[in-house]
Amino acid sequence: MNINFESTIGYEISKRGYEYYKNNLVSDVSKEEFGYSAKVMGSKVYNVSVKLAENIFLGGSCTCPYNETGDYCKHIAALLYYLNEHEIDPLKNIIDEIDIKDLKGFLYNILNKNENLMDDFRINFSNHFPKLDKNIYVRKIYNDIENCCDYHGFISYGNVDDYEQAMLKYIYEASNLISTKDYETALIIISTILNSIPETAIDDSDGSTGLISEQCLELLGEILEENDNNLIKDEILEYILDDLSTLHLYNNSIDLFPLLEYYLDDDAYKETIKKSLEDALEKTKDKEYFFGRKKYVKLLIDLYIEDNEIDKVDSLLEKYSMDSEVCMMLIDKLLDENKIDKAINILKNKITDDIYESRTYAERLEQIYYDNNMVKEYKELLYEELYKYKKYDMEIYKKIKNLYTSVDWIK
Repeated sequence: MNINFESTIGYEISKRGYEYYKNNLVSDVSKEEFGYSAKVMGSKVYNVSVKLAENIFLGGSCTCPYNETGDYCKHIAALLYYLNEHEIDPLKNIIDEIDIKDLKGFLYNILNKNENLMDDFRINFSNHFPKLDKNIYVRKIYNDIENCCDYHGFISYGNVDDYEQAMLKYIYEASNLISTKDYETALIIISTILNSIPETAIDDSDGSTGLISEQCLELLGEILEENDNNLIKDEILEYILDDLSTLHLYNNSIDLFPLLEYYLDDDAYKETIKKSLEDALEKTKDKEYFFGRKKYVKLLIDLYIEDNEIDKVDSLLEKYSMDSEVCMMLIDKLLDENKIDKAINILKNKITDDIYESRTYAERLEQIYYDNNMVKEYKELLYEELYKYKKYDMEIYKKIKNLYTSVDWIK
């Protein structure tokens, strides 16, 4: 162990404790739930215990008079020095004493009786095993999910930990496969786990599926970073673009979009990505609001500009301006081009009887009026906001007050 404790206990007490340890005065050391206990010989035999967490000294107790004052004693220091220089693991000692032939026989028998242990063994020593068929992985993952479900097919809160551990086991296996450059098998595991999440009825109040999907996305990124095999890259891109179109994973808060960054520097993929984004946007055009639309549009604009297809930018922004975020991108562009009247007309048309939706557009229109010194329009809109879109908002009230002299304000 490597326990740092001298500064906590005090160097003088620690020095005396070290002498006790060196004189073999520490005995009967045993592991406890939160640390270790021992007997230390002083003027008589004292019972000593220490609490540890991740080799950090959290505290200790001793039956000696000095410790009763609340200070740490040399007997505690002696035990800590002992722990730093000894391996306290009874099981390890027992295993070391067993004949290797008997140990192998026991291992063989127990692995053949327990499929979960066999899986753990295979994962940890995967380089000694033949590759499993794709269908076996799919079956095993879904079987493990099913084993966590109740008879209604639901993973209750009490079984969530079992589900999480089962999926993390496969993620660990996929990580091992990546380290041995078996990207294809790793991809099978990752995609199967991700695809299973939208289909799994689970009490996810602890965010287990988020943890699982995050680990899977990190591994996909790792494959893309390490891999020069275009077939694997093409397969992952197809997987990403299919989800951008179907939103199968996206509707479960699994966003593959950031993975596109691994492809954007390669001209060979740009046209495919552009076409897929255009198709995905077209499929969502009937939705007034779609969470990913701004990201899709923004990336498409960057690709259009790179390919000098500037004429497509305006039509793209106008086509999807029913989305408030895309509309604001269009307004920004019009203002940059000094097309103030057009920006104002678009925003005025967006202000409707829908108070919540209109608030965003009214705020932006207010700023344009203010920036362009359109006092009359600015004043009228502020009153409209105060009584309709942002009822009795103190900030709007202050803006109106600032338009008047102190005498006129009182009137």
